[in-house]
Amino acid sequence: MNEAILELRQIRENNLRESARVVELWISYIEPKLHRLGQEKWTLLEQVLIAALDVGNLDIAQVCLGHLRRRFPDSSRVNRLYGMCLETTHRFDEARALYSQVLEKDTTNSVARKRLIAIHKAQGRINEAIEELNKYLKIFMSDSEAWGELGEMYLAQGDYKHAAFCVEELILANPHNHLLHQRLGEIKYSEGGQENLEIARAYFAHACRLNPKSVRALYGLLLVATNLSGKLSEKALTALADESNGQQRDQQYTLMADGSGGKGKAPFDSKRENQRLIGWATRQLAAIYLEAGLEVPISITPLTKGTSGKTNSSSALGGKSPHRGDYAALPSMLEGLSMTATQGESPVQRKKLH
Repeated sequence: MNEAILELRQIRENNLRESARVVELWISYIEPKLHRLGQEKWTLLEQVLIAALDVGNLDIAQVCLGHLRRRFPDSSRVNRLYGMCLETTHRFDEARALYSQVLEKDTTNSVARKRLIAIHKAQGRINEAIEELNKYLKIFMSDSEAWGELGEMYLAQGDYKHAAFCVEELILANPHNHLLHQRLGEIKYSEGGQENLEIARAYFAHACRLNPKSVRALYGLLLVATNLSGKLSEKALTALADESNGQQRDQQYTLMADGSGGKGKAPFDSKRENQRLIGWATRQLAAIYLEAGLEVPISITPLTKGTSGKTNSSSALGGKSPHRGDYAALPSMLEGLSMTATQGESPVQRKKLH
């Protein structure tokens, strides 16, 4: 039994979700000798109760709850566990009333507030869940998980403005996480409009700066720059390819706070600068694909011809590709592109398969 208690303690301290194992240990070792345990018995009962609810074993949950309610009849913590049992049996109104009673005694009980939010979500009442979560964040403003959850609910409602605000709060708490900058760029890109696209470009660029190997951020930068610059002509593509051939290394582009590229240079949001961003993102993507041993997708082939120092089957298509130079068509093209290399198939053949 000592080994079982030690294992349960490790699961609890490491915050592992191994509910089936916890229930198994309870049945095999703990329950028959429960009377021999000391004060740790109550912590184990709570752990087993939550695990039993997770695996849907209501009988074990009721046994554990009975022990706890007899020992702590007026405990708000035990009442919260009772409310979770009510939720499992879909008695949401009773659970909501119970949590409300807990909050009347202690308005700072974060777990009870979270359970209320969970009830609203389980019933599909997203607007009520958003309202309750906003009340929660007025008290616990530093809860990053809550901000992330609120942002996802706003996105589910199509409210991009408030979703962006939630992600901004997450960025304030963790400014070096490239995934957050990338997420905010995606939200602004989805919101649309010239101003939002420029903001999206800034966040995608910063995500690329934090993690130059992020394919999602590079594609985001490529798409938003494409939308801002419009359709690239064949002549423009050739000029960009020739320009990149003469460079010793890829130029890193950064966004200036004042919207300019430096003294004597054109504003950053000019069509030319967006085209150069497209070229840089395209070369970065091509390098990632080649490094992974994959063929470069046909959508980013034109700018990679002769720039990477390697040959891929996509470049052999040349002018035969109907999409060559048409970067404005990228959003619809990407859905049909194969991202993995298949031996014996050309990129055009793989595209037809999808």
